[in-house]
Amino acid sequence: MIDFRLCAYPVALAVLALTVGNLRAQDTNVAAKSLERVKVPEVDFREANIRDVVRFIKDKSSQSDDGEKGEQNKGVNLILRPDVAKDGEDTGNTPRITFQARNISLLETLKIVTELANLKYRIQGNVVMIVPKDAPDGEVIHKMYDVQSSFGQSIDKYKDELRGGAPSGK
Repeated sequence: MIDFRLCAYPVALAVLALTVGNLRAQDTNVAAKSLERVKVPEVDFREANIRDVVRFIKDKSSQSDDGEKGEQNKGVNLILRPDVAKDGEDTGNTPRITFQARNISLLETLKIVTELANLKYRIQGNVVMIVPKDAPDGEVIHKMYDVQSSFGQSIDKYKDELRGGAPSGK
């Protein structure tokens, strides 16, 4: 006979995981839908600095927001990672954008801009992060291992062999 009480916990965890996954997917769609909804009559960038382009997209998303979220929460949050363009510096490494379009959504504009600048974007909730194209996707996990002590023991064990002599029997 099966004790269904034991099955309830794993089932509840699975349902919770699916719900959280669904909420994250819906959360990601908030910014994408907002950017897709906003149509710009004309975009004309000529050798525009990436910071200015991001500011343009931010401003347009704020101007067209219907204000349901309150005056301070209008638009989409765009974050340009500092290693993409350093504030106040124009070193020649800062991407420059040139393109024209008519009746284009801000999402399409963002896709084109990041492609032209050799960048990519990530959407997390109501935040759009613009990062270098080679930036890792997902969560980066750092782990540290103490190899010095085991490496030192191995050296002691084989140092006679390394010197060309017989093993020391340790």
